Amino acid sequence: MKPSLNTRISRFALVAGVTGIAGLFALLSLSLYNEYRASVDRAQVEAENLSRVLEENALATIRNVDLVLRDVQGQVRPEDMRIPLGSDTTRTRELHRMLQQRFAGIPEFGGLNLVDAQGQYHYSAYDTLPAINVTDRHYFQHLRDTPRAGLEISEALMSRSIGKWALVVARRLQNEDGSFAGLAHAVLGLDYFQHFYSALNVGPHGTLVLRDKDLRLLARYPAGEPFMGRQIPGHHGAPSVAQGLKHGVYHARGQVDGIARLYSFRQVGDLPLYVFAGIAEDDYLADWRQHMAYFGAAALVISLVVAGLVLLSRRALVEQERMLTELVRSEARLKESQYLAHLGSWELDLVGNRLAWSDEIFQIFEIDPTRFGASYDAFLNAIHPDDRDMVNQAYTGSVVSRTPYDIVHRLLMPDGRIKFVHERCETFYDTAGKPLRSAGTVQDISEQKRAEAALRESEERFRTMADYTYDWEYWQGPNQEMWYVTPSCERVTGYAQEEFIADPGLVYRVIHPDDRHLMDEHVHDSTYQDSAAVDFRIVRKDGEIRWLAHACRAVHWHDEKFMGRRASNRDITDRKQLEMELGELNRNLELRVEEEVAKNREKDHILIQQSRLAAMGEMIHNIAHQWRQPLNALSVLLANIKDDYDYHELTADSLEDATSRARKLLQRMSTTIDDFRDFFRPDHEPGEFDVGQSVEDALFVIEASLANNNIRVERNVTQKIVVYGFSNQFVQVLLNLLSNAKEALSQGNKPDALIRIAATQSGEEAVITIEDNGGGIEADILPKIFEPYFTTKEQGSGIGLYMSKMIIERNFNGKIEAVNAGQGALITITLPLRKAETSP
Repeated sequence: MKPSLNTRISRFALVAGVTGIAGLFALLSLSLYNEYRASVDRAQVEAENLSRVLEENALATIRNVDLVLRDVQGQVRPEDMRIPLGSDTTRTRELHRMLQQRFAGIPEFGGLNLVDAQGQYHYSAYDTLPAINVTDRHYFQHLRDTPRAGLEISEALMSRSIGKWALVVARRLQNEDGSFAGLAHAVLGLDYFQHFYSALNVGPHGTLVLRDKDLRLLARYPAGEPFMGRQIPGHHGAPSVAQGLKHGVYHARGQVDGIARLYSFRQVGDLPLYVFAGIAEDDYLADWRQHMAYFGAAALVISLVVAGLVLLSRRALVEQERMLTELVRSEARLKESQYLAHLGSWELDLVGNRLAWSDEIFQIFEIDPTRFGASYDAFLNAIHPDDRDMVNQAYTGSVVSRTPYDIVHRLLMPDGRIKFVHERCETFYDTAGKPLRSAGTVQDISEQKRAEAALRESEERFRTMADYTYDWEYWQGPNQEMWYVTPSCERVTGYAQEEFIADPGLVYRVIHPDDRHLMDEHVHDSTYQDSAAVDFRIVRKDGEIRWLAHACRAVHWHDEKFMGRRASNRDITDRKQLEMELGELNRNLELRVEEEVAKNREKDHILIQQSRLAAMGEMIHNIAHQWRQPLNALSVLLANIKDDYDYHELTADSLEDATSRARKLLQRMSTTIDDFRDFFRPDHEPGEFDVGQSVEDALFVIEASLANNNIRVERNVTQKIVVYGFSNQFVQVLLNLLSNAKEALSQGNKPDALIRIAATQSGEEAVITIEDNGGGIEADILPKIFEPYFTTKEQGSGIGLYMSKMIIERNFNGKIEAVNAGQGALITITLPLRKAETSP
């Protein structure tokens, strides 16, 4: 029986209704899924924008603080930190006013101070100097112990000066010799970040956080006072930070309040700080979850009455309009955040060549949005003409290399004003590596650049003061080049600035020929001293002879690098004339003194010459021992050639082999001469050298002579000991002592002749001992062995030990002693150590 028409219609309607409801469910499910993805995407964009705003705010704040610290660092002189604490002088009041002015210019500051090397507040922007000591703070200890330290940012701490949680940003102050003089010290109240974060809308359950490199809490919104300065174990951002990522997005549950959020984190530039922006799931999925509830209710209603679909559709439209309104509000909040930070964002669609700017960028560029052609070329046209190629190359290069770029460039305003902007950009690619879009930020840094210009102007003022000094001053670089000469040189010498700079040797040639030896001696003395002075005559360009008082001191950069010497020359002709008149009265006395000095100097020259002759004789003696074996081998080789020839066994091959061996022996003898000559060549400059290596060098020279006399040597130098001085002079002293020990052992004909050499480090001194078993030195002779011309040898000169004593005491500031110990003599040399600077 066929179904009736009404039955078929009913069935059709039922099938149609079920199919319609199923299709509607599918459409609603798809709509809800798309809405979920859109909510998540919006939350991610909002979190990334917020974290970018937090990063730029923190980076700009620290940079402003550092700019002030550099300015303060440049105006504080080392002697300022040695003025007694609490002194009321013109200079202390000047420093106090300077700190107050810098303090007033940065509203984020909680305090601006100068701390001395003992950790005590020495100067302050406060009206009353706080009695605070910071030697227990880690930032103070690090700057004190690290000469090359740069900007130092402390952990979160409870400030003793403002009584609040704060960060301390500091830079090291140094004395003239590079030692620690204190630090420039700014207190940055963390409530500044709290206040800024509270102005940003992150929803009812969102959070904004600032942490240090160890993820200790520095600032948080909503406030987290009980957790300030604490490091939470297993923080959800730790894996990303440990991998070295500078920014990223992830889902996690807050460890402070347990709320599930979508987090965006960023490192603040290259500083040891990180910002986190968290949008709560309960906030960005609130509408979607509500819609899910609506969907369930609607599904029940639709199952009963299909007509409810119209109502649901209408409600969905209303909700969509509300979501659009919320999106507009979110964009308004982002716009407000960008305005506060003078930071705009942009995005370039590389496929469609469409450029989108935020309102803040239009404000920075001062361009009407309705007249701006939104393209990359239109962006380039807004840049200063001289910077367009640089910006274009930076951007295109970053796209090709697939790396972000960071650049500062200028904008030329219609009225001729110049603006400086800091631009950052990152490009995103598809799976095939094709660039899809670029996104970045632009920040107006004109104020920062003006501050830097003001700093340069301050430096120019100081240079002007130097240019108008009365004395002739100059700065001579490490290679004798002239870096700076004051204009007063022309008043003093008759030569202009340009002549001294173009011809650095002129500063020496203007010295009177009879006084140039004074400058030579002065240069030698200043090699070992930070400062030195000398008086000499000059011959001016017009031929007039004038007297100068010359003083100079070494210049070292903050990293201890030697940068030449700064010299000051004052005309003291009038004073010298008075001195000469006084000297005329005492001329006879001076002549007698000069005669005695000349005699002593002549004696010294004779001693040095005799020492050199003795050293040369010792060298020839040792060369003879070194040559004995190769000469014997060469004699045997010549005899073999003759035998081969006499017995008709000499062939071309055997002759070639014999001559080759002879050449090697002769080369070895020639090398011996070069090696021994190097040991007796005087050092030109002092330096650090290893005592153990010097011992080995001395034994190399004399080992053949010792072996020829059957003298055994025991060494005991188990550690590296570094001293400062002329290494070859020290080797010569060792050779003198070893030669004396050899002579004593050779005369005794001991079958077990032995010399022991040891070197140890005792506190701040190196101790070197040379001991033999040759029977010792007679008691009545022992006190005289270091006197000049005293000797017990028939052919001895009596100057070897005397010169050794002079070298150790005068050139090394050490001492040498001789005693009888055990079976022979014991010579002890004590030298001060020179500590090497440690790297930061």
